[in-house]
Amino acid sequence: MRGTNILALFATLGSLFTSPMAYAENPEDKLLWLEDNKSPKVEAWVKEENERTVARFAHNPEYESRLRISNNILTDEQKLDSADFMNGFAYQIHREKGTKEGIWRRKTWSDYTKKVGKWETILDIDEMNIKENSTLSFAYSSCAKPKFERCAIAFSNAGSDARTLREFDLKSKSFVKDGFNFPFSMSSYIWIDENSVLLADGLANENQTYTALPRVWRLWKRGQKAEDSQIVYQGTKDDTKVFASTYSNDSNDSGEPFILLGRTMKGAKKDRKIYRDGKLIAFNVPDMTHAIGISEKRLIIAADVDSKRIKPGTILAIPLDNDQMDATKAVELWRPKEKQFLQTAFLMKGNLYLTMVENIQNRVIKLAISGNQVKESPINLPEGGIIDVYPAGENSDVVKIIWQSSLIPTRLYFYNDRNDELVKFSETPASFNASNLERKQYFAKSKDGTLIPYFVIGKKGFKLDSKNPTQMMGYGGFGQIMIPIYMKLSGKLWLEKGGVFIFTNLRGGGEYGDEWHKAGQFDKKQNVFDDFIAVAEDVIAKKITSARHLGIGGGSNGGLLVAAAMVQRPDLFRAVIAESPVLDMLKFHKMGSGLGTGWIPEYGNPEDPKDALYLRKYSPLHNLKEGVKYPEIFFMTAGNDDRVDPAHARKMAERLKELKQPYLYLEAKDGGHFNGNFQSVAASKAMGTTFMWDKLGPDSKD
Repeated sequence: MRGTNILALFATLGSLFTSPMAYAENPEDKLLWLEDNKSPKVEAWVKEENERTVARFAHNPEYESRLRISNNILTDEQKLDSADFMNGFAYQIHREKGTKEGIWRRKTWSDYTKKVGKWETILDIDEMNIKENSTLSFAYSSCAKPKFERCAIAFSNAGSDARTLREFDLKSKSFVKDGFNFPFSMSSYIWIDENSVLLADGLANENQTYTALPRVWRLWKRGQKAEDSQIVYQGTKDDTKVFASTYSNDSNDSGEPFILLGRTMKGAKKDRKIYRDGKLIAFNVPDMTHAIGISEKRLIIAADVDSKRIKPGTILAIPLDNDQMDATKAVELWRPKEKQFLQTAFLMKGNLYLTMVENIQNRVIKLAISGNQVKESPINLPEGGIIDVYPAGENSDVVKIIWQSSLIPTRLYFYNDRNDELVKFSETPASFNASNLERKQYFAKSKDGTLIPYFVIGKKGFKLDSKNPTQMMGYGGFGQIMIPIYMKLSGKLWLEKGGVFIFTNLRGGGEYGDEWHKAGQFDKKQNVFDDFIAVAEDVIAKKITSARHLGIGGGSNGGLLVAAAMVQRPDLFRAVIAESPVLDMLKFHKMGSGLGTGWIPEYGNPEDPKDALYLRKYSPLHNLKEGVKYPEIFFMTAGNDDRVDPAHARKMAERLKELKQPYLYLEAKDGGHFNGNFQSVAASKAMGTTFMWDKLGPDSKD
């Protein structure tokens, strides 16, 4: 592929001051101009950087081969045949080769499970986009009970986090002109009935929390303007979030949902109310718990944090009488075993389904509840996978289980709640030969002595000669658990060729529960970087690889991780890929859309002098130094990323240019925060793999 053609593809996607605090506060900071996403000067800078990066790969046959392979894998029409149950039908988004956004379609659930019958198109999204001259992507839908004829469809624009909400009539297969339609924002709504919804209104700045999320909930009735509807609950500007949640109610034959309105304040303190018939009723349940649902006229809750009496993940039941409850009468139903951590839970037909994490593996447990008696039984799935479990849909008897592992293609299982039958319904085709590959777990000792688990994936019996081209990945934040998913592209492009992948399980994640997460938050964030560096030193000591052949990669918070590791230990790594990275830790809360304020409960507040001190100590942008040789870093981002502003990467790239250090920069026009279409995903994966192999492979040059 010629360079001009590559650039056309991406076009369709879309010195610091001496004093650290001067950089944070001085409006004349010479990098500030790169934060202006509408500036012609910034547009020209991005264009120049993109052209330079594209030229690096334009005539590289290895890149062209990887791009072709990636496109073929991502456009393979043998997809996981997953669908959601609603009112007797199976609904799914389907994309055929040659389409962009695809169609929303349905068939009867009976035909779907029997794999017979024809699909009925409900909405052709590509046709809609052509007609409306738009670039909308289907995000999700929800429909009003009990008829399930009126639905809210949320659309994103070119992969952005913001959504527009549009009411859709399933009978006429058309949008409702004067229905419950709401412009692009972080807003959402839940159905009360066909003629009323609860709207999270965050359109105007005054209706947002400091984290840029909606703080006002309105009862919006058909025929009203949203701004004229009644406010039924609101938080304050200082709240972390204001939320509404609906829960299954097995005690109510009408299927009326149990709705909680609430807010999370600074310090994780909560205020929650039951919403019923326009009234708010006290919800007297401890803050450090979350509701799961209602069964046998009892509220089922789970403990979130450790206490002297209750282990996190413990399941309790509180008697519920006309929405009144007394937490002092709570009964413990079940508690997890040692080193078991609750990840998700839901109620269905009186049974509780729990997804647990144990030794960095998912397990699924079914709890059959009868009074205070609980029968625990595992749902036996293959070992070593990451598992997503949820009801197949409204009033379904089927549990949908999506299972995947690093070397085994994704599988869709159906578990029948009535007869305990587990059936493998669908599986994606293998994209690479994994017969000669294996995954092993090791532990490295971090700076403070904590043992840090990590997985090594490569060919069976590969030589421990310090020469294996190795990519090491990490995240370490927001309580997220890093279990390797199916390596659809990397398996073909990297592992088959003899490369090695390493996945790290760092503090700040959720692999070992809430305490593991807290050990990587706020002023303890340096633990995460120490953990990552410890794993790098361990794999080098084991001769799995060497600094000459070790590259690191991460996205978003993981981009912060790898950039910080690069700055702190440039001697350990040869190449770095940072995708949509967070790099300016003194301004993350003020950049772009403002969604970065939502990270203050994870990182700290840059405007608090105490927090600013530790943030400045590890902020990658603020710790680049003259006279240090840094490994080459490849920044990948998107111009319309409204979660992590692309100016993070722009500013660090420009600073590296000033220091005459090597870097590459690629900014797609569209794609948002890892929401690009398959063409952009294929191109960025091919470029990233080519970059890494050229830097780390046996024929790489110094």
